[in-house]
Amino acid sequence: PLKMHCRDCALVTSSGHLLRSRQGPQIDQTECVIRMNDAPTRGYGRDVGNRTSLRVIAHSSIQRILRNRHDLLNVSQGTVFIFWGPSSYMRRDGKGQVYNNLQLLSQVLPRLKAFMTTRHKMLHFDELFKQETGKDR
Repeated sequence: PLKMHCRDCALVTSSGHLLRSRQGPQIDQTECVIRMNDAPTRGYGRDVGNRTSLRVIAHSSIQRILRNRHDLLNVSQGTVFIFWGPSSYMRRDGKGQVYNNLQLLSQVLPRLKAFMTTRHKMLHFDELFKQETGKDR
């Protein structure tokens, strides 16, 4: 299990809402910077910051991550990656697309710190999402 504690953090989404915001320095001052999916930081530091402590990546973004791994994974030294998705993608029996790709990725990038959500946690997150939005994912 991942053990990570922060006194304060910045949660940076993968949308373009921060463009031209000049919030980068404030984001980088937090203890932990959590980013979503494969949103770039290079060239946008003034608006979104440059540091990344944790990157949460949806199963739907993993192919883009793999195609652009030199841009995202190699420049993210020390970053912890969490991959999440439906249990069918996370299976560890050879049939889970995300798990299989992470196995291959760990051979190419052995120092990569990658974690996956468990089925139990995904069910919990789905319930929280439904409570917060009224929508069933």
